[in-house]
Amino acid sequence: GGVMWVESSFVFDPSAQVVHIVTRDIAARREAEKQRDMAKEAKATKTTVLQWLAYMSAVAHDLRTPLTSFEMSLEEIANEEDSLTDAGRHALQLAKASCGVLRGTVAQAVNVRQSVTSGTLPTPRRTGVDVRRMFGKLEEIVPALSASHVQVLFDVRWDVPPLLCDETWLLQMSLNLLSNACKYTSKGSVWVRALRTSE
Repeated sequence: GGVMWVESSFVFDPSAQVVHIVTRDIAARREAEKQRDMAKEAKATKTTVLQWLAYMSAVAHDLRTPLTSFEMSLEEIANEEDSLTDAGRHALQLAKASCGVLRGTVAQAVNVRQSVTSGTLPTPRRTGVDVRRMFGKLEEIVPALSASHVQVLFDVRWDVPPLLCDETWLLQMSLNLLSNACKYTSKGSVWVRALRTSE
């Protein structure tokens, strides 16, 4: 049992005074119409996505220049860090961390659009990544991610070898995970660990 799509028409035979019912199987036509509608919908969705990505890319490009100026200004302030109060040093650290998060987001937006418009997957730049050094970068950005009631702790075991991967991608993925962990942790601590397991 199943559904069969048919098209019927009535034909009157005046000589025999009989009405004939002519039925045709239109399953193939229905399938072709379905495929055409799906292709049309997919094209419309792709157009919408490309327009959105174009907008996001334009915003990302526009953010680069003021972001660079802001980072340069922070570096000037950092040169006078000895004259800052404890609150000022904390604010400076938070501002630098926020710049790091924003720069990563800007780079991600540009990379995604480039990969979509070119029709190719982005290619990772594989290098030897020092996990301890990368965790150091994460620690600098943590103040911009975590609330004051959430403590973020890092643990890198001594035997963790360098990783062959794209450091920028790994850092961005780690930031996304860490950001969500801090966001959905109401109290307590978040641990970020790197350890070597048996092969």
